[in-house]
Amino acid sequence: MPRALRFKGSSENGFAASRCTSVSCFVPQCGHRSEEQILAISAWIALKEGARVMRAAADSEDGSVKHVAMENRLYPLRELYGELLLEMGQPAAALHEFETALEQTPNRYRRFLGIARAANAAGDRQKASEYYGKVVNLAKNADTDRPETLEAKVFLAGKQ
Repeated sequence: MPRALRFKGSSENGFAASRCTSVSCFVPQCGHRSEEQILAISAWIALKEGARVMRAAADSEDGSVKHVAMENRLYPLRELYGELLLEMGQPAAALHEFETALEQTPNRYRRFLGIARAANAAGDRQKASEYYGKVVNLAKNADTDRPETLEAKVFLAGKQ
């Protein structure tokens, strides 16, 4: 990160809305653009800290005492973290998180979909095919096709 940038509010131990307090501009006419630069820099910091906080939440959830009421969570945090990493363009890390989550709760539709998408993005078409097949298999008795199931069918048909 350039030395010309100084941040206020960033913390190592907790999420904070970091904000740039000083931007040295090397072109005199760009002073009015500083707020845009500040917003862009703040967004990148928030994204990085957000990913760290999401991982901490997923780790905490993994270590929590399991209770029958928590078995049917709509969106386990490890799975959500995998989605975040995939969205951030880190398919290998996302694949690892989805596979870790699979050990805890197997046969989840969104987990299979996440593994398939991450594997495909990471270039592992064989694993992507395997898990897209599992997505289609889990949804075989559905009344209608979800967009994600159609995505899997298109991939398996070799059109993607």
